[in-house]
Amino acid sequence: MFFLLRLLLCVAILGGALFAYIERHNSLTELRIRVPILTKKLKDLQEENIRLHYEIEKFENPLNLMELARKPQYAYLKHPYAHDIIHLFPNPTNEIAEYSAKAAE
Repeated sequence: MFFLLRLLLCVAILGGALFAYIERHNSLTELRIRVPILTKKLKDLQEENIRLHYEIEKFENPLNLMELARKPQYAYLKHPYAHDIIHLFPNPTNEIAEYSAKAAE
């Protein structure tokens, strides 16, 4: 009787271990199936990104912008005078460091 109980316990543990192994293998197989699908989606997104980048460059082309400026709906736009242009410094961190050094004095 005790031997039969131990045998059933061992069979149950073995069955549980096999079930866990098969479950893990199934989840791994599911991920392997999803990888090509996600790779295709990524490739499509990259191609769309390249296409949109090309469209932006084509639109921002100076020749295209000059053609747009000649259209009647943009006739009210004028080129600015040289004294109306404001130049921004590319590195404002130097100004912050100078200001903080003056404030410390």
